[in-house]
Amino acid sequence: MVSPMFEFFFKYSRATYERAELAFASGWPVWLLVTLSVAAAVVIGISIWHRRAGLGLVRATVLGTLQTALVAAVLVLLWRPALVTQTLRPQENSVAVLLDTSGSMLYGDEDESRLQQAVDSLTESALPALESQFAVNLFSFAGDLVELPSLDQVPPPGPVTHIGEALLNVLRGAQSGAVAAVVLVSDGADNSADFDAAKIAEIASFGVPVHTVGVGEETMPNDLELEDVQLPSVGLAGSTVSAQVSIRHSGAALAQLKVYDGDAILASEAIQLPGTTGVTTRWVDIDVGTAGVRDLKFALDALPDETNVINNSRLRPMEVPEQRRHILYIEGEPRWEYKFIRRAIDENPAVRVASLLKTTPNKFYRQGVESPDELVDGFPTEELALFRYDALMIGSFEAAALTPAQHDMIREFVSRRGGSLLMLGGRRGITDGGWGPTSVAEVLPVRLPELDGPSFVREPAKAVLATAGRTSAMTRLEADDKANEASWAELPELADFQTLGERKPGAEVLLEAEFGGRTEPLLVHQRYGLGNAYVLATGGTWRWQMQLPHEDQRHETFWRQFLQAAATTAP
Repeated sequence: MVSPMFEFFFKYSRATYERAELAFASGWPVWLLVTLSVAAAVVIGISIWHRRAGLGLVRATVLGTLQTALVAAVLVLLWRPALVTQTLRPQENSVAVLLDTSGSMLYGDEDESRLQQAVDSLTESALPALESQFAVNLFSFAGDLVELPSLDQVPPPGPVTHIGEALLNVLRGAQSGAVAAVVLVSDGADNSADFDAAKIAEIASFGVPVHTVGVGEETMPNDLELEDVQLPSVGLAGSTVSAQVSIRHSGAALAQLKVYDGDAILASEAIQLPGTTGVTTRWVDIDVGTAGVRDLKFALDALPDETNVINNSRLRPMEVPEQRRHILYIEGEPRWEYKFIRRAIDENPAVRVASLLKTTPNKFYRQGVESPDELVDGFPTEELALFRYDALMIGSFEAAALTPAQHDMIREFVSRRGGSLLMLGGRRGITDGGWGPTSVAEVLPVRLPELDGPSFVREPAKAVLATAGRTSAMTRLEADDKANEASWAELPELADFQTLGERKPGAEVLLEAEFGGRTEPLLVHQRYGLGNAYVLATGGTWRWQMQLPHEDQRHETFWRQFLQAAATTAP
């Protein structure tokens, strides 16, 4: 109802006014219109001033305003106001044609590639029809956008398909001209890592229609694609890292994945793909080896009769520094958790754990130190001494045992140094250790609650994977997702549990605890500044080792990959 009424009074729709510009068809200068309007207002004002005695102030003001508005309206009409809008007119608007020249365009049916099919179709019919109505600008793209004088000069194929960046480059470069539309010719989707909602919104903000033309079959039978590989950018010499690979497939198949470092095969794994079309994700363990830079190639062997193999591989670099990673572990009382964590990590050549175990109020037992002077005076009192470590673990340890300056150092260790902080549950840990009022609480991924009684109880709790934990390398015990969930379900109950407060915005729960008929956060993580903070609300993972057969390595696996990942993220 509003729109027809608007058009009744103003002739055109509201949308027309919003996208149009006001202009004057008379050609007379606008400054002259303003000058005459001001002069008329002055004359009217003087006239009314001479008659003010008989009119009164209010009537004189209203009369003068109306007379001035009437004269100004007449003058505007003499200048012939008009709305200027852009319209599509032959040869005065351009159409941009973007041709995908990525490597997959070399494949096709029979003896003709998709690229040749696209070029032939454009040359024979589409381009002549467009050129009869518009100025046509030709572009090709793979990784970079290239302007083409003609389709006879299509460049060699590239390894990627950056559709979003190509569209933005065309639209940004054409802001000064009238672009009627963009025609996009491609055989696939954007496979860049930064094609997100913000980039899509920027493309839409130009208001230029994008017409897509697909080339080739929508789905290819008997085809594999290594869609993504998630791998840490830094590995530790002599350690094992886990890579998460995602394979897109059109049906059931046995995929053979190999990981190369140059000509050497670091890993080889057969992956059974289900019969449904979709993406299958698996974890693959890779032995890092000695220090150096690894240019890793993840490759899927071609299936029988598979024609498109250009998307069967991904390259991922990884740095392996020479130095070991160092973790400082402070514990406020002798307990089983301390013993079994040390046992799990002691055999890892890539990570060293230096520990301080408080035995009496003023005495610490040191383990894993590199020199007689390391930690000889207890917890570091200088930033330089603390910042030599990559991660810090705080067990059942009271906050009052450290000074406020040391609390601030811990916060800066995470925020500025980029180190990782892990707080463990215990009768003197987290909330019960008095950490809530300290500056360390700012770093933690949960708000420590104010409780009337102890938050730490020696009651069994069952650890279960949370949603974020299903895709985290820290909580992976098996390569297959279902097998990993089953492996966690088989673990014995924890020996104790500590209630945490509300999770902070941005924090993620990796593990949950089934405790007292309810589900509570068990392992919580968040980024803080340059570093990471974790809270593990138990001191009872040692029961996994004690109640499982001695050859079962799940307790060791959890702590090794957890601490290795936490230490590796530090600069």
